Amino acid sequence: MRKTAHETIYDVAVIGGGASGMMAAIAAKSQLPEGGVILLERNDILGRKLLATGNGRCNFTNTLALPLDYGTSAEFTEPAMEAVNPLHVIQIFDSMGILYRVEDEGRVYPHSGQGATVTQAMERKLKQLDVRVKKNAVVEAVSYSTKFDIMLKGGKTIAADKVIIACGGKAGGQYGCQGDGYTFAKSFGHDVKKIRPALVAVNCRSDEADGRDAWKKEWKGVRSQAKVSLWRVSLRDGEETCVAEDHGEVQFTDSGLSGICVFNLSRHIVFTGNMKDGRNETYMMEVDFLPDWTEERIYHMLERRREELAEHDADALLMSVVNSRLINGLLEQVGFKGLTIVLDGVEEKTWPDLKTITDDQLMKLAKLLKGWRFEIEGTRGWNDAQVTAGGVDCTQVDPVTMESKLQRGLYLCGEVLDVDGKCGGYNLQWAFASGYTAGIHAAE
Repeated sequence: MRKTAHETIYDVAVIGGGASGMMAAIAAKSQLPEGGVILLERNDILGRKLLATGNGRCNFTNTLALPLDYGTSAEFTEPAMEAVNPLHVIQIFDSMGILYRVEDEGRVYPHSGQGATVTQAMERKLKQLDVRVKKNAVVEAVSYSTKFDIMLKGGKTIAADKVIIACGGKAGGQYGCQGDGYTFAKSFGHDVKKIRPALVAVNCRSDEADGRDAWKKEWKGVRSQAKVSLWRVSLRDGEETCVAEDHGEVQFTDSGLSGICVFNLSRHIVFTGNMKDGRNETYMMEVDFLPDWTEERIYHMLERRREELAEHDADALLMSVVNSRLINGLLEQVGFKGLTIVLDGVEEKTWPDLKTITDDQLMKLAKLLKGWRFEIEGTRGWNDAQVTAGGVDCTQVDPVTMESKLQRGLYLCGEVLDVDGKCGGYNLQWAFASGYTAGIHAAE
């Protein structure tokens, strides 16, 4: 940091006091013990979104995280992920006083289960290092001549030799995430790939006019262990492509599907075209209720149950196979018609005897249990999303240093970049790895 007759010029200014921004400021100041580092945060508290992660428990990394977990951005993430791998992140937080525990599938949490301790530890470190933290600092623009000038709401300007853009994406607008970083990056010539909500529930089509599988609100609250696959269907030639699949607990909502496995697949939903002029593709979510069974084995199981339970109503066929609230929908899908009656003002579904189900209907039911498809209308919005997919084009950023290739002295890290990972600490691992990398190199 140096002073002129008219202003103070910081060595490094970090825009954004979330996970990647706090880590960037800590790393930069660790390299510049005598230098000036300032952290600018638009909220009145640091790490507001970080406090909400992992249902408040803060799953701050994952021991299994690898570059390949970041999809099309895997190659870009490799240098930072190797330099600041999950073990390194754990060691950084251990040095800040965070006792950790590793849970299922490599998820790492504070041992207390209180995610707030992660933010508190980082704030203590910032204070210990004497990083200047300015809250309620809304950045309106960033420019460069012989130095960077950061214009704040209210008219004040912060000057710095280096700037790190770490203000996140648009996911979690309720935590103050506005997507400002994209505007700042664009002002220096950066391209921003189409952004969209990710790690989010999906909405399924509910119109039954064309006879295809449609969503029913009465399924809300149903949970089922299953394999879930995402299929992209071209509306030009009908070609189908399995984009991704995952296993886990599927949660049925009043408008679609949720659950961690569904969140992971939501990252891959990229509609081209638009609703007004017509999309170029549609997406189908396929639920396999019996992933360890073959279709033939399911058919023979159903055939045996038809014989053994012949005198029961048809819904007994799927008793204990799937959640009872899904049985009506499955039977209707294979053309087996029940009768709705009203008893004491309450509608109830009654079914003919199980023995009346045909072999063809059993075969269709076996196929359905292996792959019940629902058309995706879209995802829930930004406030429901955990991360942003899309962002600043990674080809315009040096993967080793996080420095912009278009503007010397400008660094970008975290969610503002076109990098996103699956649930389970992968996105915080990237935030900390890229933030630390940006901070270290900005301080050089």
